[in-house]
Amino acid sequence: MSLPTFSRSAELVAARVAAHHAAAIPAEFGTTWLEHDGGFVFSSLLWDDARGALVGQDVQGMRAGLRLHDLRWFLWRGDEVLAQRAVAGSTLAEARAWLRSAAVAAGLEDKDVESATWEMPAAPVLDGAPFTQSSSADLEQLSRWFRFAASAIEAVAAAQSGASTTRVWPHHFDIATLITLDPDKDAEEARSVGVGLSPGDGGIAEPYVYVTPWPAPSDWVGPELPAGGIWHTEGWFGAVLRGGLLVDSSDARAALGAFLDQAIDTSLTLVRARASSD
Repeated sequence: MSLPTFSRSAELVAARVAAHHAAAIPAEFGTTWLEHDGGFVFSSLLWDDARGALVGQDVQGMRAGLRLHDLRWFLWRGDEVLAQRAVAGSTLAEARAWLRSAAVAAGLEDKDVESATWEMPAAPVLDGAPFTQSSSADLEQLSRWFRFAASAIEAVAAAQSGASTTRVWPHHFDIATLITLDPDKDAEEARSVGVGLSPGDGGIAEPYVYVTPWPAPSDWVGPELPAGGIWHTEGWFGAVLRGGLLVDSSDARAALGAFLDQAIDTSLTLVRARASSD
């Protein structure tokens, strides 16, 4: 399992924040032209490895997407490129107007594109300014992290009963699967374990792998985790393995596997125990 060359540079953070904001456009494609469901799947994204892109939900055979290594928006019908636009130099308002025009030209109903309602990280684009050009090296690194994460998390999903489709959620910009133990219960009540990768956020700047049991314990210290993983307890609870530790490992595949095995097994044991105590 190959890993990207890792950097803790501020430029990678800037590229990640820009990509997070730009990913709103393919998410809004589904939000605008699909019927809304309770789980917000209509706004979720999938990793398309062949294109190196985050792609939105299918709407009459079309998908909107964001290619990460050069930050470019696309509207595809199958393998056909219907329209494309560079992120750099565009405002989100201009991107929404472009998406509306391209969608209508492709045969969809003429609608105003529904703006994202989820909270986004602070960035100048929130004030209507155009996106600036991101470092190509940092964007390539970001793309590699998503490729790496998709492969690892899809393997987890295939091995775990009750695991969901691996999706990218635009509000947190993380790629994850959710292992649900109580499929007939409401999400807030159902026991579950989330397994994913964040490319970084306001709390942890570098990419990190996480495993989050739900319900989270209020006062609990888990067993020691392999590969330098820790139990994160500030603001949210879960097992965390920072990307820098993976890249620095002599055998990243083994390190990640050991961390996930221990963290998932411990988390499943923890949430299963809630059945007897509740």
